[in-house]
Amino acid sequence: FGSSLNDVLTVDTEHGRSWPTDPFNPASCTIVSRNIAAWTTKPVIGDIIYVSSATDRNVAVFSGFIKDVQINYGTKASMDTAVITCEGPLAQPGRKQINSVAITQATTLVQISTLMTAYFSAYGQIFGTGKSIASAQTYTGNLLDLINLLLTTELGYAREIGVGTFI
Repeated sequence: FGSSLNDVLTVDTEHGRSWPTDPFNPASCTIVSRNIAAWTTKPVIGDIIYVSSATDRNVAVFSGFIKDVQINYGTKASMDTAVITCEGPLAQPGRKQINSVAITQATTLVQISTLMTAYFSAYGQIFGTGKSIASAQTYTGNLLDLINLLLTTELGYAREIGVGTFI
């Protein structure tokens, strides 16, 4: 929201997975800001948010969606704080159930890209195609579970780098 947020006290992020065999969980970010009276743009739940390094705006720390905004009022306006909770792009497929979806044979990342663009308009992009060939199948279940199944079979390297972007 907006081009910058003033008076940020803390930014806490969590991304990806620890081991290649672990499932990908949605990334998360919590931002604590003070002096909300000075905001020029208010955060809106559901908006896309990009968090960049304080020293280099070209270095992305997190991108995702605003999930919640909690305002904590102080004794005067300049001491008010806001806790902005954000979720990574994988939270959306984690809430999506699909039924009897036919998936054609392709590399793992191509299958993921096809599924994500079919269900989510705000989906980003995938760089590369993956090294593993995933067979054609008909799938019923949670979309994030399917993505994790495909990524577990990937012999190459995959990571979430932005709003729905894998490499």
